[in-house]
Amino acid sequence: MAEGLSGTLVIESWFGPQIIEEMNGKTIKMMNRLGKSVVSRAKQMTPVDTGRLKDSMKVFSIRREGEEIVMEWGSDVEYALFVEFGTVRMRGFYMMTRAWEELIARLDSHLGDEIRSGIGEIDFDRSGSLE
Repeated sequence: MAEGLSGTLVIESWFGPQIIEEMNGKTIKMMNRLGKSVVSRAKQMTPVDTGRLKDSMKVFSIRREGEEIVMEWGSDVEYALFVEFGTVRMRGFYMMTRAWEELIARLDSHLGDEIRSGIGEIDFDRSGSLE
């Protein structure tokens, strides 16, 4: 050993699986917040006649598919596609497309904030379990 100061770090318990499980749960919560954000923005840009289209916009599901977490959102109103993309008689409003593009544009900074927040919320007690 060289002269000077040295130390040894001993990890008594490996929390890898618990950390992964905790972060997966936090990722799903984050996806839920992002979904609500994109739906809210799409609703702001949606033209209103009866309000049915706007009221129908929602997050349908957030689920794990293998290594991916998938969020489905949109509208189940039969004419939503025509309002979004237009027809030969009407221009498209692209409210869902624009809301998604806005979210993607700020996603990197948003994800960084969410990840830092999520890591900060993981708490270990002295017995070696997650709280």
